[in-house]
Amino acid sequence: MYRLVKYLFVTIIIVFLHISPDTIGQGIEHNYLVGPQNTSCDSLPKTFANLEKAISLIENATFRSSEKFTINRKFGVQGGWYYSCDNKTGYLIILQDNYKLLFHGVPKSVWDAFIITTDFETFMDENLRSYQYRFLRE
Repeated sequence: MYRLVKYLFVTIIIVFLHISPDTIGQGIEHNYLVGPQNTSCDSLPKTFANLEKAISLIENATFRSSEKFTINRKFGVQGGWYYSCDNKTGYLIILQDNYKLLFHGVPKSVWDAFIITTDFETFMDENLRSYQYRFLRE
């Protein structure tokens, strides 16, 4: 009887050791889109009157995710802020020469590449200009 209990105990321990938190959730897929819960993404306008107003509204909104980096230098890119409602695309604000630039619809992968580049200005010219927000002159 003792050997049987010992055998069962060892077997149970081995089974539990092979179950990890990563394997428990494998194979679960969700077939629904999660809305911008606990965010103010839906309240942002589709167009903005001017750069200052746009940046103010974006910086004061609540997003699902936001990231930033800063560089201590006088000229060139000095920092960046990325705001996303869906963790796929988002707004990018770049501080360059003490002036803020606004980009929209920037894929998360572009932001991830931007923050590790060694040449911010070239990266901006080659990868970000198409996302720069353009304001219509009235």
